[in-house]
Amino acid sequence: MAYEVQDFESEVIKRSFDIPVVVDFWASWCGPCMMFGPIIEAAADNAEGRWALIKVDTEANPAIAEQFGIKSLPTIKIFRNGEAVDERLGSLPEPELLKWIAEYAPTDADSLIDDTRELIGLGKFQEASDLLKDAPDSSESKFLSARISLSLDPPAVGPIVKQIEIGDEFYDSAQNIAAIGDVIITSEKAPADENGDSLRAGSKAIQEGNFAGACESFLKVLEADREFFDGRAKEALKNIFLLLGPRHEVTSQYQRQFSSLLFS
Repeated sequence: MAYEVQDFESEVIKRSFDIPVVVDFWASWCGPCMMFGPIIEAAADNAEGRWALIKVDTEANPAIAEQFGIKSLPTIKIFRNGEAVDERLGSLPEPELLKWIAEYAPTDADSLIDDTRELIGLGKFQEASDLLKDAPDSSESKFLSARISLSLDPPAVGPIVKQIEIGDEFYDSAQNIAAIGDVIITSEKAPADENGDSLRAGSKAIQEGNFAGACESFLKVLEADREFFDGRAKEALKNIFLLLGPRHEVTSQYQRQFSSLLFS
C-alpha cells in the first residue's frame, strides 16, 4: 500500500515535528478497518501537505502495535512533535475525521506565520514583511511585525507593540522588542566616541538580524562603562537575552559575560 509504514521512526516520529502524522492501525481480518481504509486514504490524498498518513498493519508490525498499546481496530492516532497526542477508536465518517484532524493540522494562516518566521531567521526582513501582510490580524502577527520593524523601521516598533494587550502570550516578548527598538533609535544620539560607536554598531547588528554581533558590541560598551549613555548597552543586552530565551545559542554564549560585567 502507498501509505503502509516502512520506517516508523522517520516516517512518523521525526516527520511529526514538521506536520501532524495520522497513523491508522489496522489488520486485513478487520472488517471496519477495510471499510475505513479507503476513507482515510482519500482524505490523505487531498491533504495538500497539511498532514501525512501512515498505515500500520498490526499483523505485520506487532511490536509497533504493542509499543502503542493497540487493543482494538481500527485505532487512529495523531502524532505531533514526536508523540501521540490524540486517538480515536473505530472507524469515523469522513466529515468527523477531517474535523478531528483539522484540530492539529496547520491552516493557511499558520503556514504564513511559519514562513514569516523562517524569513526573519534568514534575515530576509522585507520579504517577511510582504508575506505578513496576507496573514490574519492577531497578536502573533503584530509581534512579528514589531520584530521585522526592528530592522526596517525602528520608530514603528513602539506603536505596534502598544496594540498587544497585557496578559497576551506575546506581550512580554513584545516589550523586549520595544526596549531594543528604543536603544536602536536613541543610539544615534550617543556621543561621538568609542563607546558611542560601539553602541551604534550593536544597534546596526540588531537591524541586520545579527544578535551575536550586537552582543559583542554592547559588551564592549559595558566593559568600558556600565552606565554609558543611560545604560543603553545594558538595557539592550538584557532584552536580547529575554527575547531569545535561555536556550538560544546567543544567550548561552554571552549571558554569563554580561552577568560578570554587570555585577563585578
